[in-house]
Amino acid sequence: MALSGFDNIDICNAHAQPGAGRLEYVPLDEVDVAAFQEAILQDAYNQQDPAGISSWHLLPYVQGSGSYTEDQTQNDQGVYFRNTITAILAADSPAVRGELNRMARRPYLLRLTRGTQVLLIGTPEHPMRFESRFESGADGGDSRVHRLQWTGNTLTKAPGYVPVF
Repeated sequence: MALSGFDNIDICNAHAQPGAGRLEYVPLDEVDVAAFQEAILQDAYNQQDPAGISSWHLLPYVQGSGSYTEDQTQNDQGVYFRNTITAILAADSPAVRGELNRMARRPYLLRLTRGTQVLLIGTPEHPMRFESRFESGADGGDSRVHRLQWTGNTLTKAPGYVPVF
């Protein structure tokens, strides 16, 4: 089933607050892998280059709740990088739960914006895996959040975009 992204879902009856972090995702089944590979193999991948991705889905996460780690690890086969991205989606509604259900059990590519730096995380050969966990207090007025996490291993560090002005 196709994903719709969260940009069309009314998060808590309001749009994402100013200052929300910017994380974009696309399931691997929506990527033209051949075009993607050709684009990212360039020395300076430009975010305006066609990359086999027709559109990225936006996830507006709570400012300060996101984290990204890229740990270099080595085993008998060589060096690889263990990637983890976490974020909090401070919303709960049938539409939000429906989108999270559609996101389960699918491989992803992610685009993470940190200030002016944009990183492309995951590859078609080594996509990111998605998990979510719901948390709420016992009372009706308590916070209701979904903790989201993508994990995966890649053979190289995440490439950054080189914008053209």
